[in-house]
Amino acid sequence: MWTGLLAALAGGGGPPGSGPGGHAGSLPEGDAVCVMQITPPAGGEGKDLVAKLGALRSARAAARRGGPGGGHLGPAPVPAAPRAGCAAPRGGAGAARLDALPPHALWEVWARLPRASRRQLRAASVALHRDASRTVASLALTASDLGEAADEQLARVHSLFPGLNALHLHLAAMSSDELAAALGGLGRGGALPHLHTFALDARLRGDGLATLARFLAACSNNMRALSLPGQRGAAPADQRRLAALLEGLLGLERLDLGAAPSSGDAAGASNALSPRVMRRVMRLHGLRALACNASAVPDEQLAGLAELRSLRALNLSAAGSGEALAAALACLRQLSSLELQHPALTGEQLVGRLGGLGQLQVLALGLCPRVDDEIMPEVARLRRLERLTVPFALTAAHLRMLSRLPRLSELMAWRGVELELLGPAHDPLRGVTRLVAHSIQGQGRPVGAWFPALASVALKRCSDTAALSLRGASGLTALLAGDCAALTDEGLACLRDLRGLQKLQLDNAGQVTDAGFSLLFSATMPALHSVSLAGCGSVTDAGLQALTGSCRRLQSVSLAGCRHLTDATLRRLAHCEHLTAVSLKACRGFTSEGVAALAAAPHIRSVAVAGCPGVRASQVRARPGVRLTITDRA
Repeated sequence: MWTGLLAALAGGGGPPGSGPGGHAGSLPEGDAVCVMQITPPAGGEGKDLVAKLGALRSARAAARRGGPGGGHLGPAPVPAAPRAGCAAPRGGAGAARLDALPPHALWEVWARLPRASRRQLRAASVALHRDASRTVASLALTASDLGEAADEQLARVHSLFPGLNALHLHLAAMSSDELAAALGGLGRGGALPHLHTFALDARLRGDGLATLARFLAACSNNMRALSLPGQRGAAPADQRRLAALLEGLLGLERLDLGAAPSSGDAAGASNALSPRVMRRVMRLHGLRALACNASAVPDEQLAGLAELRSLRALNLSAAGSGEALAAALACLRQLSSLELQHPALTGEQLVGRLGGLGQLQVLALGLCPRVDDEIMPEVARLRRLERLTVPFALTAAHLRMLSRLPRLSELMAWRGVELELLGPAHDPLRGVTRLVAHSIQGQGRPVGAWFPALASVALKRCSDTAALSLRGASGLTALLAGDCAALTDEGLACLRDLRGLQKLQLDNAGQVTDAGFSLLFSATMPALHSVSLAGCGSVTDAGLQALTGSCRRLQSVSLAGCRHLTDATLRRLAHCEHLTAVSLKACRGFTSEGVAALAAAPHIRSVAVAGCPGVRASQVRARPGVRLTITDRA
């Protein structure tokens, strides 16, 4: 379980540009230190690491004393690797200590080690026990991390990490009995006095839910965020347990019980909350963020949402007439994010109420099918709005209204976008960088005129007309088209001008021939690194020859349902020097020999094959370091 902990500790203090912290095991910011002993393995890489750490410590101490480089109190530079055979102290009292290193120095050392050496390192558990309260504040564990003795591993968490304040358990792969036993171990370990965030993605019922309730009750004084998005509580006994669990957490500020209705569940396994549980939720007056499925809650009870005046984010699935919900929303003036799924809510009910939510930055009504464009004048008043989703088609008149919103950057229209020529008296939507729509209509009128900063487009349906509209979008870096049945070679040729394209997805482009693909990929697309083609039944090896020959920066390729492709394409992909991940699905022309050649390429890291009858797992061997998965079903 703890083998990869050093990686987690090192990951939080990455160098500038490595991304913000906050993930599992991140180190505190600033000049914080990590006190930990390293026991080097027998190999030279472990000795090399200890020598590097010792040199780093010496350099920092010299800087503090005013020695070589004296007066420099900033980060100590990482020295060159010591010469082969350089002596280094081994574990125990002589082990190198990291008690004088800032997080970014630890990161530099860790980043220079090969993967095999990282796996060999062992963190001394005694040192972790002593100092984890200063080094580990957030911990994420999966079922594979815990192994078979999950209850014993979780029972040690409170002693190994007494300062833990956030625990994320990704245990959806466990059965109900295994989950209950694992949580029982967590409860036996005792309370985590500093814990304020708990997340579990698995479904709890019966004893597992009761066990979790007892554990959280012991930590209730500091509990501020609870996430149980995978919870299913249709059984009355489970609903009572869930209500009891929430009763003792009156200080909660963030609660996620899964807003999206369950799909594919058997009858009685929905994640809809009962009225009893919803009453408990309504009593959490300090809530700032709430996500839940209230579709089983009576409409009049939803009026109680008006009492949650501290709410900043609401993600809600509900039913009923929609009137009580609309009235409650008018009272939540501090909302910055509103995402609704409601079959009966109408635009008329929101008129006069939506415009008063002046703090809104995110408004998602795409799953409210009866909401119409009557709300557009209200939406145009939301000056802070950054992301908008609507269930109706956006016309040129609507776009002119939205051009008044200076912060709008993402626009999603489930029924499409209808373009007209942009008149001289109207401003374009200069801040919109992402557009998601059912389709683009408007006889090929240019999208770039309305959205000059557009970088990403996702279309459910892409036709020749839509491709013609995209022709002038020179800044486009991502084009994701889900259904290209109406796209032909002529339309595909319009995409040749998208020279900055980095990611391309074309699904079900059955009318596009080898000539169309050859013309597209022979264009200059120096940044293209990800290509996904699914259901392109007419393309052959000749059509993709230009892809492997011209697009030199390819990193990821996905091919599905391309029945005329053969091993020739796989051998060409094996020569793409930057390609690391390939996914092959339902392509009957591929064989074990072709997949083996691809998996043997020195740069490949992942190959996934599903539903390719000519490929057998017993006939393919990947080199070490390549993740190869072969399944019979697509």
